[in-house]
Amino acid sequence: MQEIVQRTLRNTRIVTSTALAALVLITIGACTVAWRAETHTAAVAAAPVVRTSGAKVEPLIATTECVVAVGDEGDLPIACTADEALGVWWSQWPAEGLRVRLVVQAIDGQWRPVMVVRPTKPGKWSLAAARASADGKLFASSVTISTSEPTPDPTPGPTPPGPNTPKQVAILVESDRLDDLPDAQRAIVASLAARKRITDAGHLFVGVFDPDQHGTSKGKLPTWIAQFVGEAKRGPIVVVAPRQGGTPVSKPLPQSIDALLEALR
Repeated sequence: MQEIVQRTLRNTRIVTSTALAALVLITIGACTVAWRAETHTAAVAAAPVVRTSGAKVEPLIATTECVVAVGDEGDLPIACTADEALGVWWSQWPAEGLRVRLVVQAIDGQWRPVMVVRPTKPGKWSLAAARASADGKLFASSVTISTSEPTPDPTPGPTPPGPNTPKQVAILVESDRLDDLPDAQRAIVASLAARKRITDAGHLFVGVFDPDQHGTSKGKLPTWIAQFVGEAKRGPIVVVAPRQGGTPVSKPLPQSIDALLEALR
């Protein structure tokens, strides 16, 4: 009888040990599954899926076209804050010939993100940009980028402008100095009647240019005018060249339209 009791106790210990071992393995396995689940959840949380199905697409960039000269830069302001710009992505086609970068500029007293485009060769590109907000709104735009045609410069010749020769006339004056000009000089710059008198005399009035804008995003001056930019920053001048091409010369802006016409003879 005593042998039967001892055998029963030994079997009970074996069953108990086996159960404890199984429980330990189950616990370890549950912890492993839980750790993997937490890791997966963290990975998904780091790259959330933003559902935009049925959402209204709002423009990210106001303009749909941008024309810029080769080597110059064009600005495309983005409709978001500087922090939100971190989530902006874009693509372009073709991939070559256009450089795109995202910068922050001061616009109307506030820091705003701006997409800057710079073509390195003549061509036409399609630029697509988008941003999804955390609440499911989608902001997207497509902009056509193209290069402007360069304005051919007149070919200078060896002959300076002579008397009674039809001439081409350009005026260089800084914009912030216009209010300082006497009325008669300001009329040469701004009056349509003065320009008509120049053309009626057989000359070509090319235009009025601000020397401070040369080489900026607003364009470049023709070479025969641009060489006098430094002189124009010291005071308003008139640049004259033969209408059929030739060596240009510069003179201080005359005091009146009559004095200018006299100087063109």
